[in-house]
Order: sequence, then structure tokens, then C-alpha cells
Amino acid sequence: MTPAPSSPTGRVWLLTAGLAAFALVLFFAAVVPMRPLEVRTELSWLVLVPLFAAAEVFVVHLKIRRDAHSFSLSEIPLVLGMAFTDPVLFVAARMLGAAVGLVLHRRQTGIKLAFNLSAFLLEACLAVVLYRLVLGSGSPDEPRGWIAALVALMATNLVSAVAITGVIALASGRFDRALFGQALAAGAIAMAGNTTLALVSVIALGEHPWSVVLLLVVAAILFTSYRAYTGLSQGYARLEILYRFTRAVGRSVDAGAVTEAMLTEARDLLRAEVAELRLSGDPSGPVVRVLPDGEGGVAQLPLPANRPTSRAWWAPALDGAAVLLPRGARDEDVRQALAVEGFKDAMAVPVRREDEVLGVAVVANRLDEVSTFDKEDLKLFETLTNHASVALENGRLVDALRQEAAERQHQAYHDALTSLPNRRLFSIRVDLALAKAAGTRLGVAVLFMDLNRFKEINDTLGHDTGDALLREVGGRFEAIVPPGGTIARLGGDEFAVLVPGLADEDEARTVAEDILRAVAVPFSFADITLDVDACIGVALSPRHGEDASVLMQRADVAMYTAKARHTDVEVYEPAQDQHSARRLAMVAELRVALEEERLEIRYQPKVELATGRVIGAEALLRWRHPDHGWVPPEEFVAVAEHTGLIRPLTSYVLERAVGRAAGWRAAGLELGVAVNLSVRSLLDPNLSADVSAVLDRHGLPAEDLTLEITESSIMGDVARSLGVLDHLHAMGVRLAID
Repeated sequence: MTPAPSSPTGRVWLLTAGLAAFALVLFFAAVVPMRPLEVRTELSWLVLVPLFAAAEVFVVHLKIRRDAHSFSLSEIPLVLGMAFTDPVLFVAARMLGAAVGLVLHRRQTGIKLAFNLSAFLLEACLAVVLYRLVLGSGSPDEPRGWIAALVALMATNLVSAVAITGVIALASGRFDRALFGQALAAGAIAMAGNTTLALVSVIALGEHPWSVVLLLVVAAILFTSYRAYTGLSQGYARLEILYRFTRAVGRSVDAGAVTEAMLTEARDLLRAEVAELRLSGDPSGPVVRVLPDGEGGVAQLPLPANRPTSRAWWAPALDGAAVLLPRGARDEDVRQALAVEGFKDAMAVPVRREDEVLGVAVVANRLDEVSTFDKEDLKLFETLTNHASVALENGRLVDALRQEAAERQHQAYHDALTSLPNRRLFSIRVDLALAKAAGTRLGVAVLFMDLNRFKEINDTLGHDTGDALLREVGGRFEAIVPPGGTIARLGGDEFAVLVPGLADEDEARTVAEDILRAVAVPFSFADITLDVDACIGVALSPRHGEDASVLMQRADVAMYTAKARHTDVEVYEPAQDQHSARRLAMVAELRVALEEERLEIRYQPKVELATGRVIGAEALLRWRHPDHGWVPPEEFVAVAEHTGLIRPLTSYVLERAVGRAAGWRAAGLELGVAVNLSVRSLLDPNLSADVSAVLDRHGLPAEDLTLEITESSIMGDVARSLGVLDHLHAMGVRLAID
């Protein structure tokens, strides 16, 4: 996909094309007609290629805050090539050597490689043209040749500074004069030293070609000196920043400001893309990320929890050990751990209060591509964090955040209505029970239970009574679940029971019968007494599966078999799994139906009762399967929710419903349209952006769109659902409870 010219990437491509076009014109118009200089020593362009490649490998990086300016010894082969090599072959050697260094060593591709090669081509052509203009009929080893080389390289330094500053300005949308000055000054200092050495090389080669060996030694010493100078200057710069940071946090009494200062300074000083503080009420549970909000404070975001069976890459810092994971690690496990969060390299250090680890400070993704975090960076990061820890000890931020982390953990792992464990926590506990049972003769039982006629109770007596019934059922189950077991609410009127340490199927049936007896006792609410019964499906390890997902799926199949056969308890048998096979086939068929637009949308009018006037319509999705006929929406929507198709399915309905409403409006009919949202759609953080894009595309006012949701879908994950609903409401979209 070609980037738009108005986008930052598009503008950089235009600049790159402009540089390349100007360089090619200069090359064919001025460089190609040039004849080689008449000199005593000729230098083959094949010698220049490795020299230019080495110049891109052995680079000195001058790091200033979040920016890094790089310079090399490339002036030496530039001067040698202009003096002793055919101009066309000189340009070819420059491009080939640079390409080898950039691709094989720096691993550059795409727009960055294209920009650098275009800039090098322009610099090489401009340098040789200016060199010949100033040199005239003079000799490269005479003072006139020295002046010609200095003029040519001053011009290339200026072109390089302009190109680098320009591409940064196009990408960021603003021109930084200070950055231009820094780039020009850093390049000028290196250019003066390198050009002097290059001119000495020209004179020496003119006298004796073997003197190049001595010059290579001098070049190596000069390169080492550059490295030492930049390391020393960066050390002083770091001390200055550390001193300023210490003064800032020492004066602050606001823990939030201390945290923001620590993370901002760490991000800038270590030139990292990411800097954040991670706090957890439980190392294996959900994590609160604290990061700078860009306005002098901090923002809090959740980090998805890791299963207890696999520790996060930064988890050793919770035990007090600093973690350094540089780019290019050979350990495949390390690379995978970083890739989970989209990191290339990272560091993590503990944030302490006395002998307690409060959390973990993390930096990740070094901004440049030619360096990574090292031990010196880790020491500096630890120093910053230790200073901040002293200040944080005086504030209440950490305690508040840890309390919030514990609350988030409970919300993430428990059902909001009954406070029982939810599906996520139930699955984790099944995995742990299976791991504990491995190698023993004992098994694990998973029981799925569904209340019969619950929908009838809900519709007849109201949601309040239905909710009260679910809470009472959950309470009774908790009282009878064996020690070490878990009772969970999976959603709606479905519950699950985990029973570890079972010897055989009979013990599982005994537990199921205890549950049925508990449910059979009438439920009393005010002046209403309800008789409820249930169906239970049982799956056992290792007979029916050895991981949580398989056991839960098969207990679900057994439960639906019990409902179909009108029996109380069914133990899973492979012959029962026909429903699963149909759902599996339906996934592919639904995807094809979406791609081929075979799903139909019917519009049900919405009438104002007082006047009988049609005020809008509700979009109803229908699917006529070629083999099964009309498939109930609740069946294929459930398939979409569990297979990642719910987002394209929602987009399919929104696109057509909004387009139809826009057509009504264009025809003079002021009719709104309503679209139902599923539970999974409410948990999609991109939903509001998708809705906004559809409305903009069809020009429909937001108030003409109503999104209908169920109360139970909001209760599935209150925090995330309300966040999405707030965004939709702020856009002007109407919301309705179905």
C-alpha cells in the first residue's frame, strides 16, 4: 500500500525521491563526462568498496538526550576516491560499499535504506563536482588540492545535516533548529580531522603506495580516540542529568511528579521508546502500568496478566534482580518474551522501599538501530530508580496503585454478579490442577452446569429475580464443593465446577448428584418460591483430555447432550461431539459468507406508539446457509465471538446499516437505524474508531445511529465496557439497553 503524500511517511518518500532525482541529474550531467585525473598512483574502485563499507560499520555515535548523531571515517575513502579513481567508478564504489554496510551490518530496509542511499549518492556526486571545480588543473597533493577536498567535504557535511534535519522535520511535523546546529557541528568536527588524515594519505600514496599500511594504523587510532571522546562526554552529560534529576525529585512532595520525572528522564537519557512503572498486587495477576501522560503527570493502564505457568521477562526484578535484555540475544526464549510486548530490547530494575520491592521500572526499544542497552545503561537506570525510590517512599502513590492493582486483579478473575471465579480464573485453576495431578493415579473432573428454564424465570419475574437466583445458586455451590475445588460462573446461567484428586468416574458423579440435590431445594424470594433443576456435563482427565481448554470444551458438549436428552448428568463420549463438528465447519463457512457478502440484513420498523409514526428501523442480521437453511443469529454470532470473526461481522452490519440510513436521509426521510452489539464488541478498544470511520464515510450524523446492548454484556467486564461506551457517547451515538 503506497503511503499518502500528506502523511509523514509519504513526505519522507517524496524527499527521498527528490534527493535521488537531483543526484542522478548531477551524475549524468556532470560526473559521467569527467575524465580521470592524471596522477602517478591510481586506486582501484574495488579497494574503495570495502573502505566505504567499513566506514558504515565502524561508526561513532554521539548521543544527545533522545537524539544520536553518528559520524565515521568515510571522508578518508571519499578524498582518496576523488583524487585517484575514475569519477564514475568512484560514485559506484561509494554506493556499493554503503549499501553493503547498511544492509548487512545495520539491517536497514525500506524507506530508511532508500533515504540513506539517496543522500550518499547526492553527497558523492556533489563532492566530486566541487572537488574538480576548485582543483582545476592543479594536483591533488598540492595546497590547491587540499582546499578542493575541504570545500567538497564541507559541502557534503552541509547536505548531510540538511537532509537529516529535513527528514526528521517531515516525520515529526516541525523543524528543530537546535538539532540542525548539533548535526552540523558534530559533522564539521569529524570532517576536519578525517579530511586532514585523508589529505596526508593522498600525499603519502603519491610518494609510496605501501604507506597506506601506516595510514590505516593512524586511522584506527583516530577512530579509537573518537570513541573515547564521545564516551567521556556522554559520561559527563549523564552526570549532569543525574544531578538535575536528584535536585528535582528532592524538592518534590508529589509522588506522581516523582514517578513522571523518573520515567521521563530514564526514557530520554537512555533513548528508549518506552518507559513505565509496573505494579502488581500479585506477580501472577494483572499489572498496573504507570507511564508519563505528557502533561506532567502519570497515566495508569492495565497490562494483560500472565499465566502462573510462564513468568514474564521482567519478573526477576520483582525478586530484586536487575534485568538486561539487549537486542540480538541468541536465546530464543528471551526473544519470544520480548516479542510478546513488541519489544526489541529492554531493561527492568526493582523499585524498592527499604527491604520491600514495590514494583518494577521498565525501559524498552532503543530508538536507534545501531546500538542497544548495555551494562552501563543498566547501572544508570538503577541509579535513577534508586533516587526515585527514596522520594516515592514519602508518597502514597504506590500504596494506592497496589490497591488498585489488587482490585483490578479481582475484577479480571471474578464474576461481577456472584463474585465467583470467572472463566479465565477457572481455566488457570484447571491447568494448575492438571499439572499437580500429572504423574499420579488421580484425575481431575470438570463439570459444566446449566439451569433449566432460567430464561423463562428471567423474562417472567424480571432481571432482579434472575440475578438473585444466580447469586443464591452460587452460594449453595460454594458450600458443597469439595476442598481444593473451584466453583465458577461462566456467564448467563452456566456454572462450572473443578474437582481435583478424583480416583474414578463414580466420584465425579457423586459430586454432580450433590449439586443437583442442592439445586432441587426450593428458592424463596419475598413471596415467591421457585423450583429449579439443572443439567450437568462431566469431563475427566486424562481420559477426555489433558489440558484445560479440551476438558472445558468436552464438559460443555456433555452438558448440551444432557439438555438434549433431558437427563440430569452426562459424562462426555466422543459420539456426542457432533455439535462441535458443525460449529467447526461453520467457522469457515461464516468467513466465506462474509467475504462473498451472502449475509442478509432485514430492517424492522420502529414505531412511535402514540402517533403510529415510523421513527427508525432496527438492522437484523440473517444468514441462509446453503445446507442448513436459516441459521439462528444466536448460533452464528456465538461462533463469531469465539473465533475472531466478531469484529468483521460487526463492521459488515455497521457498514450496510449506516449506508442505508444515509440513503434514507438523502431521500428526505429522517429515520435512524439501530444495530445490536455483542458482548465481544463492547470489549474491543477499536470499536469507537470503527464506528466513527463508518459514520464519516457515509456522512451520517452520529445521533441517527443507535447501538443496542444488553445489561449482561456490560456486566461481563464493567471497566472496559464503560470505557468503550463513554467514547461512543462522546461521539453523539445513541445507546440503548436491549
